[in-house]
Amino acid sequence: MDEAWSVFCAALERRIGGQHMDIWIRSFAIRPESIELGRVRIRAENRVTFEWSRDNLFADIRAAWDEVQARPVDVVITWDGAPAEPEAVVNPR
Repeated sequence: MDEAWSVFCAALERRIGGQHMDIWIRSFAIRPESIELGRVRIRAENRVTFEWSRDNLFADIRAAWDEVQARPVDVVITWDGAPAEPEAVVNPR
């Protein structure tokens, strides 16, 4: 999972730049929960981070995973302490 996350981070940084990467990804505010072929689950540290990433980064996160896996990827984002799905999930494809 670490290698896939590193490749994803490089693809995402090309899209969003180093400052956003430092704030949201490298700080572990957003981290991988599971990575499978065609499906990725990401966890935000709290609801505020979830909402910000949903509103501002989600399209870039999904596009970076599509690029890395060379196929459309279902991306799910939730947060620590989130209620059960589907309320906590974002995957507008």
